[in-house]
Amino acid sequence: MGRILNILVVEDERIIGLLNESIIRSLGHKVAGNLATGERAVEFTRSQEVDLIFMDIRLAGIMDGIEAVEHIHAQKHIPVIYISAYADEETQARAARTSHLAFLSKPLEPDRLKQTIDTLSGEEPSPLD
Repeated sequence: MGRILNILVVEDERIIGLLNESIIRSLGHKVAGNLATGERAVEFTRSQEVDLIFMDIRLAGIMDGIEAVEHIHAQKHIPVIYISAYADEETQARAARTSHLAFLSKPLEPDRLKQTIDTLSGEEPSPLD
């Protein structure tokens, strides 16, 4: 395994957030936090070390995931994987204007997520079936 990443989950659907935590831990990485709003994510990343963010697009609160990433990247660059059920053209175009590793659609495919994380952590990604 490559280096162990400290990953922040930003997901307003609690059960999906817990599933993402389970996937992260099963891959040998740490969960930095599990937050439901973009505002909390922006605040969290100001004071905590995070290697990667799993960011939902539609969140509770005022700002969506893309806006949160814009605010976070104004402070420091943290790699982002968008995970969303909303993969329409407009949403993908907005996301494309931010620097991100991947845009994965829900329901999440753990193998695809593993491959993306492995690339970031320095591990040789395994081929997808």
